[in-house]
Amino acid sequence: MTKKSELKLRVYRITENGQIVASDWEHFLADYGNDERLYWVDILSANELKLGELFNDINLDPIILERCMDAESVSGVFSYEKLLILQMPIASDWGSCAHVKFTIMCCRSALIIVHMEGSLNWHFHPPRNNEPIKVATLLYSLLDGLIDRTTALTLQARRDIEQLELDIEEADDDDDDEIRRQILRLKRAVAYFDMGVESKHHTMVSLLSHETNIIEYERTRERLRDVATHLEHSLRYIERMEDRLAELYQHYLLMLQDRANNRLRILTILSAIFMPLTLVTGIYGMNFKNMPELGWYYGYPATLLLMVGIMLVLVVYFFIKGWFR
Repeated sequence: MTKKSELKLRVYRITENGQIVASDWEHFLADYGNDERLYWVDILSANELKLGELFNDINLDPIILERCMDAESVSGVFSYEKLLILQMPIASDWGSCAHVKFTIMCCRSALIIVHMEGSLNWHFHPPRNNEPIKVATLLYSLLDGLIDRTTALTLQARRDIEQLELDIEEADDDDDDEIRRQILRLKRAVAYFDMGVESKHHTMVSLLSHETNIIEYERTRERLRDVATHLEHSLRYIERMEDRLAELYQHYLLMLQDRANNRLRILTILSAIFMPLTLVTGIYGMNFKNMPELGWYYGYPATLLLMVGIMLVLVVYFFIKGWFR
């Protein structure tokens, strides 16, 4: 690892037999443009000045620096002189709304990756058919690894949504706000994840349709199509997850509505039971002079028994009608 102020470099040379040998920027500059030497360079920098100094070392057009630093340009394939540039967003976690923009620059002797933050865990696997290792081979290996990571994140998103379903089934009244926030958070995360995968797919489709003689990727074109196909599967899966989340949200709203209806039903039953009791109490609470029951010795207990009887009759009636179910 070579470090400069606000700049990190990892430089490796790929041997003919596919071995990865640690190197440095000076050796890379000495061999830059030599088609017999193959390099992979990982540049991590958010400082435009430092990145510009690095690009000046290899005489890159300043417009390339602008494209690397442009936050609005996140996907696509472009050609500049003897350089083929791919851009796509990469997410370290599917639930994160922040995606790191990766710029991949390909020339005949090197594959250069530029990103503003994060790290890239990439392992090059040499082809098994002993075909010559070119930049296109490195590019395919890199893209295949990135898309495999996307597939893994898609499966993780599926597991999180399945866990959400279990949480909804086991939720009680105290969990209502948390479940609602969790559903909305997952819906927002899936939407951002979908945009990131769409951007990757746009880059892959553009690469397959891009005609260039900068690198020779005819040998890997079919395998690149397979990578694009995997992305299409992920996109369809994400669409189903979005539909599932929408269904879960509607299901949860219905559950909340059912709970509210149950509470209202209990209140209705209690109101129906106590309304006749309130009527009896109201009648005997009137202070008319001629009310014979007021002077009856057993009037008070008889009235209480009457009220209890009315209550029991109504409870039995509502139970038979199924109001307590």
